[in-house]
Amino acid sequence: MMRWLIASLLAIGLLSSPVWASKMRFWRHHQPTHYEKAVLDKVVLAGDGSIRLARQVDRLGEMEAAHIWCIVEDAQGQLYVASGNEGRIFRVDASGRVSLFCKTAEPQIFSLAVLPDGRLAAGTGPGGLVLEIGPDGTARVLTRTGEHYVWTLVYDPQADVLYAGTGPHGKILRIARTGQTELLYATRQEHVQALVLAENRLYAATAKRGLVLRLELATKQATVLLEAPHSEIRSLCRWGETILAGTAVPLARASSTTATASSPGGAASSPTVKENVVFAIGPDGTVREIFHDRAMILALALLSQDHLLIATAGQGQLFEYDLRQGVRSEVVRLQTPQISALCQRRNGGVIFASSDPGRLYILQPDYARQGRLLSEVLDARQRSRFLQVQWLATLPPGTRLSVALRSGNTSIPDDSWSPWSAEITDADQASLNVPPARFVQYRVTLQTDQPRVTPILHSISLGYQQVNLAPEITAIEVPDAEATPPESGRGEAVRKWRFKWTANDPNEDQLVYDVYFRKEGWNHWVELARDLEKPELEWDATTVPSGVYRLKVVASDRRDNPPTEARQAERISPPFVVDNVPPVVTVKLEKWEGETAWIVASASDNLTRLAQAAWSLDGGKWQALFPSDGVFDRRSKTFRFRVGPLSAGTHVVLVRVSDAAGNVGAGDLVFEK
Repeated sequence: MMRWLIASLLAIGLLSSPVWASKMRFWRHHQPTHYEKAVLDKVVLAGDGSIRLARQVDRLGEMEAAHIWCIVEDAQGQLYVASGNEGRIFRVDASGRVSLFCKTAEPQIFSLAVLPDGRLAAGTGPGGLVLEIGPDGTARVLTRTGEHYVWTLVYDPQADVLYAGTGPHGKILRIARTGQTELLYATRQEHVQALVLAENRLYAATAKRGLVLRLELATKQATVLLEAPHSEIRSLCRWGETILAGTAVPLARASSTTATASSPGGAASSPTVKENVVFAIGPDGTVREIFHDRAMILALALLSQDHLLIATAGQGQLFEYDLRQGVRSEVVRLQTPQISALCQRRNGGVIFASSDPGRLYILQPDYARQGRLLSEVLDARQRSRFLQVQWLATLPPGTRLSVALRSGNTSIPDDSWSPWSAEITDADQASLNVPPARFVQYRVTLQTDQPRVTPILHSISLGYQQVNLAPEITAIEVPDAEATPPESGRGEAVRKWRFKWTANDPNEDQLVYDVYFRKEGWNHWVELARDLEKPELEWDATTVPSGVYRLKVVASDRRDNPPTEARQAERISPPFVVDNVPPVVTVKLEKWEGETAWIVASASDNLTRLAQAAWSLDGGKWQALFPSDGVFDRRSKTFRFRVGPLSAGTHVVLVRVSDAAGNVGAGDLVFEK
């Protein structure tokens, strides 16, 4: 049954009467990435982003072990558990009672295989022994492999032999009941981490180049089925005619606890690999990547015909993967960092083990009675009131879902935060007391009275409204007539000034701008533009008198707020010069030197420095002219130049001077020779 459950949480208990922004904002959580920082207690996260109750997990006895490497089950339903660092093998009887079965001289028991007649084979490290252990727990050395580690053991009942995968030289050995040992295949890898026997073929996973090999037992011919980009493949599992292989490479950001899952001499972190992968190798040789996660994949086991269990290191997660539908779900998340071993029992149950410390668990078919999701602390960035929480959930009969909130003004919840609100379960429930604050956190509680069904949370959203804060104008850029060189001619390019400003709104409201100008000496501002949407303005300055001006910019969030709650801010620019008056130019004849006349010109401007000058004789070509001191750096300058030799008659000299604003003034002199 799918239901929309909508609850409105009206905040009360305000200490003041702030102006609230009208725009509602929402956090919406419905994808796995949205819950990366959430705390999950007896709930699990599915690959589609839904949250459901975790399967019931029970501790299976107590055992003194730092690591658990392998679990096997015999024909009577008894479990045998291989551990380190004390080289112990534990036995769990049908009633769940744990006892020490065998204590060996080797520190690590990495692998186990059940043999006929109640015997057990165990692979050790660092001595590289294969032990045969009788029903009474007495051990003898079946063979010394000459290697340091026996990572995996597989018993072949048809040939009555053991196959052992070893390291650090990557050998696959065949061991007879008598202990006679022969090299079946040298992989030229460092370690053979896993073996699977199927139809007179042996599949092997290696560490060094991350290979999966298929070895024909009759001919000892090997075929490489996969060379992964990962340096280590730790686990193998058979699904029909498909081989599933899981990689176990510690990635760059993996925690130190994750690294402990690596076997001695295992693969180093790979800088080119972003995630660990489960590969599916089809009978036709095709390879697909069906599962990705940053955590190392330590073990694989079939839960049912089409469902795969994936044990990982990092956050102690056990995943279930639907091999037909391609959907992943988190089944278990432990407080310990890694799930290191899996065992599917003959009755369909699942046993799994954790390491650091070593513990044994049974995965029950029932769901936990209650579980909770605690969200990360959500930051509204401003004091806000929290108005609405919505969720989409599937609630079978006998299941319940509720949400509670708390708020505060510190990024880490402490005693200053509000207490949790009352649990809200439907839209008709009373309003909650959630005080306005900057930070908020929600808690979802899932419950069931029917152990075989679970409520499912598909999505949740939380709506909030910030205190409406005024926008801020941080700077206004005004043109500098003194620094802008005029273009040749009339300098029209500098008559249109471009103004820019920077502004922001703490509530991320859309801003509009009103612009005003005022000349020095005026008492009032004159409106220049209104409702500008961009923080810039182009102004034709020839439309106002010359003088020193200032611009005032007013930023408003009125587009996103009602008139009574809109806020605005203003800023006045630095002064700038508008100069529309050309320089005044006078020209005089200073003296004659033979046929040459010395001319003196004076130019002055009231507002801007002089920038350019030229002279022309008798309507001829313009000649560049420079001040007597050689520099255009002031508003008044004297120019002295000579013209000639001149012929007898009337002559005219025209001097043209431009100021920095592009205004051009001219003066002339008519004289006789």
